[in-house]
Amino acid sequence: MQDEADRLREQKQRYLCEEILDKEYDANGFQEYILSMKEDGANIDVWSFAELKDLVSRFQKMNPKQGSEEKAAPPPEEEKRDEPVLRVDQKARLAQNIQLREQAAFEFFKEVECKALDQVLLESSDEIPVIEVTGYEKKAGGFFSSGYILYTVETKSLQWAAKRKIADFVWLRSFLRKHHLGLLLPPLVYTHEVSENKKILKNIRYLELFLQRCILSSSVRRSQVFIDFLNIDEQSWAEKKKALDKLPEPKRIEDYYSATGKMILSISHVNFAFNENIRLYITEGDMVYKLSLIHI
Repeated sequence: MQDEADRLREQKQRYLCEEILDKEYDANGFQEYILSMKEDGANIDVWSFAELKDLVSRFQKMNPKQGSEEKAAPPPEEEKRDEPVLRVDQKARLAQNIQLREQAAFEFFKEVECKALDQVLLESSDEIPVIEVTGYEKKAGGFFSSGYILYTVETKSLQWAAKRKIADFVWLRSFLRKHHLGLLLPPLVYTHEVSENKKILKNIRYLELFLQRCILSSSVRRSQVFIDFLNIDEQSWAEKKKALDKLPEPKRIEDYYSATGKMILSISHVNFAFNENIRLYITEGDMVYKLSLIHI
């Protein structure tokens, strides 16, 4: 199979040498022409032999050799009508490709406004408060619920203490991710299997590590939801969650929160190239349609 592919490639190359190089056509111009027809047109393997013949024929008709004694036969009426349009389109596409390559490293930043986090209670001290999970309490289940464990969360420098379930930790992380665009949060590791004390102690260690890493973020320290998680009682926390769950999910940049009330958006050349291609497609739809007739 490989030998057959190599043989076909050599046959194509011999044909191009005979029709382009030996007949003294512009080899660089031919390469630009095939690149304008396919993005990877310089790879000879993407063209069938029949396609190459058609390309060479079209190229030779559009680029007659200077001083040729043999007068080329006039092209069919339909091809003569489309020829000037195709030539203009090829130049436009080549110019566009060059421009996009020059902008390959192009990237800029834009500052946009969003909701500001105005709580500075955890920011006022010189040191970041230390959060600890100091103990736990087992709660028996009832008719409609199973038993669960309350973990004691203490912020001793502020004399705060609160009791929270595993589900509260999960909810907190989910809320922060949803409403703080681009905020990097640590993973939340835990086990539901708490029949043994050593597994409960492992949960305590993991939950404490999660909170200690969260508070390193300025956005988290300024979040009223995070502050409430650390200090209000169970009933108030349940009511708080219920009210926050009714908030609509953010859909615009203005709906998200940040520590400063501003976000920096990075707009890369990929976005630019996409927008530019869409603009060209819309504004030059007629040219795109005529070009597509070649590939039918």
